[in-house]
Amino acid sequence: MKKNSKLIWIDIKNSHEPLLFKSLMKDLPYKFYITARDYAEIIGLLKKYNINHTVIGKYHATTKYGKILNLVVRSLELAIKIPRYDYFLSHGSIYGIVASKLRMKKRITITDNDFYNRTNKIIYENSDFLIVPSALNHKKFKTKKVYQFDGFKEDIYIGDFNPKKCKREIPFENYVLIRPEAYKAYYLDHKVKTIVPELISKFQEKNINIVLLPRYPEERELYKKHTNVYIPRNPIHGLCGAWFADAVLTGSGTLGREAACMGVPAVSFFPGRKLLSVDEVMVKRGWLYHSRDAEKIVKYVLNITPQKRGTERSKKVRKDVISIIREIVE
Repeated sequence: MKKNSKLIWIDIKNSHEPLLFKSLMKDLPYKFYITARDYAEIIGLLKKYNINHTVIGKYHATTKYGKILNLVVRSLELAIKIPRYDYFLSHGSIYGIVASKLRMKKRITITDNDFYNRTNKIIYENSDFLIVPSALNHKKFKTKKVYQFDGFKEDIYIGDFNPKKCKREIPFENYVLIRPEAYKAYYLDHKVKTIVPELISKFQEKNINIVLLPRYPEERELYKKHTNVYIPRNPIHGLCGAWFADAVLTGSGTLGREAACMGVPAVSFFPGRKLLSVDEVMVKRGWLYHSRDAEKIVKYVLNITPQKRGTERSKKVRKDVISIIREIVE
């Protein structure tokens, strides 16, 4: 595909985003400049996918005021350091939104999060273009232009996924994949108690292998003592890990939706008071099971009926989103 002269800046702030933007960049005819913060598996995944990037900022704030200071400092640093560009594209990077506002550049946001908290309010109301799943009520977003697509954010890169190219990175033939809760996230009550130890214990009683994808460094030390738990030393290809799993369990959202979109049994034990609209739609469709009761979750996993796995529906969604971005930019 012939490259267009337009330069799009992308800022990556979370672990699911390297794969999302790798897929989009593949079929968008523009030049790209990628920045990322040093948080969780982000840098390891960018290297794994051979995505050229510049690291600016680390995730180290634990208090409310520390996070505000981190937002101000990183946003200013981005505004100063990023070379000349035409559009800013992100999956809800508040840092890039603020920096692009200072640079007076157009801002495109892809999101599936319809919680109108303080952070998201800044992102949504300062985005020139918003691209969201049809499961979200677009009228609640106070943005100049809202585009909707019939599918889920995860479909965008699943549509570019070929399970036949997966390398076996896991030592188990059969296993469940678990990703703990993001209990340090700003949107959760920090009194949240993880149910992962209970899940591990109950799966261990049933002689079921577990592949655990830690969210925070201390979790690696905490869970490695269990004999039926494998913790990858380096970031694995999440879609490959999910595709070969008997079930996928997550305390957040993305990994569970990835599995559900591919027809893999998926469980959410998200601890928030309310699920995102995209998760609620999946629960209603029977694609996703939600519970905070470890015993019920294990029982569900043991009794679930396997479904046909595939990526055909996702391929159409991916084409639709790429067309939307091209329409905006061109």
